[in-house]
Amino acid sequence: MFEKQIIDKQDHRNFFVQMSNRGTRDTFPLLTDDPSTIINRAYEEISMGYTSLIIYKRMAILQQDNIVDLSKKDEGKAKHYQNFLFVQQHDESEHVAFSAFEPPNHYETLDEAIAAGKEQLKNKQRIFPGQVFTVVCSAFLENHAWH
Repeated sequence: MFEKQIIDKQDHRNFFVQMSNRGTRDTFPLLTDDPSTIINRAYEEISMGYTSLIIYKRMAILQQDNIVDLSKKDEGKAKHYQNFLFVQQHDESEHVAFSAFEPPNHYETLDEAIAAGKEQLKNKQRIFPGQVFTVVCSAFLENHAWH
């Protein structure tokens, strides 16, 4: 739902929710700039079901030759980092899709996540020239059973 905003370098909302087992349409149902409101908003806005509600913070946004480092605003130490790959058919495309088929790799440091994200972008551009790929490097914050 918020895929386009998650990859938007100008959007100031850095905290987002990923839902497991919700399909690609509802994978990212919540995006906010205030992490203290996430759980209350989730109770109001996200239906419960047999799933996990996972909270992340955007730390870096990687595109072909562009890196936006959002980690300067980081508070606290993440348990691990995870990359999320998004794809657009071309620059002007309104539709942004989360690539749910990529294996979720966890990294101990943001530098490792960024290096892996750069390599992933290079490989995707080589295989699928013309498509626009974005990697969002994120810090894992919390996981809640959402039943």
